[in-house]
Amino acid sequence: MAIVKIIPAEYRHCKMIIGNLRERDRHIFDTYENPEFIIQQELLKSNSCFSGFINGEIVCMWGIHVSTLLNDEAYIWMLTTKAIEDNIFTFIRQSKKLLNNILAECSLVRGYVVADNTRSIRWLKWLGFKFNSIDDPNILEFSIRRY
Repeated sequence: MAIVKIIPAEYRHCKMIIGNLRERDRHIFDTYENPEFIIQQELLKSNSCFSGFINGEIVCMWGIHVSTLLNDEAYIWMLTTKAIEDNIFTFIRQSKKLLNNILAECSLVRGYVVADNTRSIRWLKWLGFKFNSIDDPNILEFSIRRY
């Protein structure tokens, strides 16, 4: 049985996740001079940030930006490591629980995904997200509302 730990993200987790990103994410971060700094900036901008570990290995990191103090809409971002592939069913079960917790606090959750990332899109659809095109044909916006 997998041992799952979800803890508040720490700066040291940025280095841990950078070293183990999935190929798709690694390719994006390779374009930056200091990818660890980019993730640290997301941690700073996020109202809350978490790191997920399975059997002691970091598998994901995500954060939530609440748009303003006057509403309860949120933007979510996430990075995953290669270890997700070995723990996909554990990840999927946990992600549904976490989304329910976020929707208890936020009426709208949205984010962006690369348009050809079929695995992530399939997962987001399973979670109940809807998709919209934006000006960039390579990116899709996803969103879900609390009902």
